Amino acid sequence: MRLLFAVVLFLSSASASAQVDPAKLGLHNTSELGYIVVGGNAKSTSLSAKQETWYQFTDDLVKLKGHYLRSSALNKQTGDVDETAKNWSASLRWEHIYSPDKFSIFAESGILGNEFIGLEIGQQHGVGVKYYLVANESFKWFAEFGYQYLKEDFITGSTSDYKESHFARLYSKAEYTYTPSIKFAIYGEYLPDIKDSENYRVNFGPEMLAVLSETFSLKFGYEGFYRNIPVAPNTIRTDFRHTTALIANF
Repeated sequence: MRLLFAVVLFLSSASASAQVDPAKLGLHNTSELGYIVVGGNAKSTSLSAKQETWYQFTDDLVKLKGHYLRSSALNKQTGDVDETAKNWSASLRWEHIYSPDKFSIFAESGILGNEFIGLEIGQQHGVGVKYYLVANESFKWFAEFGYQYLKEDFITGSTSDYKESHFARLYSKAEYTYTPSIKFAIYGEYLPDIKDSENYRVNFGPEMLAVLSETFSLKFGYEGFYRNIPVAPNTIRTDFRHTTALIANF
């Protein structure tokens, strides 16, 4: 870990100014909102929201992002509305650009929660490198390699506990523009614990984007989250969610 931090600091101090597209400089924002209501014999509501706000300088990028998901359903036996899912996350990322659409380094820190799997709050911190394998107008494909520390505080019944993980992080995402109004993307993330071979996680998700205008788009996506070691004996190892959402870019 110390060696990786040293490499990051050395590269940051030794870099030359990157030539960035002027259109990418400055403040940018992407907001995503999905809301589903089911009525009749079954009644439920689901709300999902994502937010990304970033500012790009000539050589550096700072990004703040977060998400929130809440689902509730009517309990026919009691007549009450019960929460069935609730999770959230927020993070801040700094990225130093050496060559636009080619190579950069980053550091990221964030918090998260998912009470329905027993996770009260988690803290994650990581560093790594980002490298573009392909970058043209119709197809972009990049990979990230690094280290991530994660501390999770759990509540199971009336007891509380915590777990620390030291992950090697491997992440990759590909984006394909089929037409100016239709875009596809898919990502995969593998997190093996360098101290415990049984503790690994896999996250993945494909999505399709229908561009409505310069500002608005419709997103149709699926995301899966696999934990090889469940939080509790009665919890399922894989969580997933389907998303239909409206996206605003400005």
